Amino acid sequence: MVSGEPDSGRQRDYGRDTGDDPEQAEPFAAPFGRQQLGGERAGDHAAQAEAEPAHQAAAASPARMIISTGFAQGINLVLRALARQGGVTCVAFEDPGYGSAQADETVRGALAMGIRVTYLPVDGQGLVAGELAASGAQAVVVTPAHQSPTGVVLSPPRRHALTDWARRSGGYVIEDDYDSEFRYDKEPVGALQGLAPDQVFLLGTASKALAPAVRLGWVHAPSHLAAAVAAKRR
Repeated sequence: MVSGEPDSGRQRDYGRDTGDDPEQAEPFAAPFGRQQLGGERAGDHAAQAEAEPAHQAAAASPARMIISTGFAQGINLVLRALARQGGVTCVAFEDPGYGSAQADETVRGALAMGIRVTYLPVDGQGLVAGELAASGAQAVVVTPAHQSPTGVVLSPPRRHALTDWARRSGGYVIEDDYDSEFRYDKEPVGALQGLAPDQVFLLGTASKALAPAVRLGWVHAPSHLAAAVAAKRR
């Protein structure tokens, strides 16, 4: 049974684990989360940077880490910020992957914001990045570590083609870190974000590593748009 009143034992455990007085703790609703939480996520990516080649490492900073309730809220925050302050009027999704507006909440949300939606094909190397220029999209949502539903990993040439497009055109990549931590046959796949930190939003959740009911996610935003994403969270 869960009561509405905080349990004093749990509060004491919280203080022992974090070194904080629970009575003085910052509210979780703060867009950038508690300092420890943002720092731990950034620290995880920093550790990845040390363990992986430089071209695979994520470039993480607590000041650019926005805490969300999961992927659905995270991508909604990003799309709203891009529509309002990033000049984005068209976003591309993987095909197969995200369905129609009737079938997919994210696509419906984008259309409701006034963003046009287009789809790019996926083949054996992942998203066909070469079709981005002709698509008219200024942003693209991609699952490079484990494309859903095909399971394809975005190949190194496609990763570079995608981030090169973003840098040249001023476009944005919304990286869904889907299943990147679950690699049983080989080393984990590094983040696209490390290749173009100023053009890539890195989104992740704890729904599989912990449980969906935890409702914990994060957005690591380019420095010039982190405040805009956080503002949509308030």
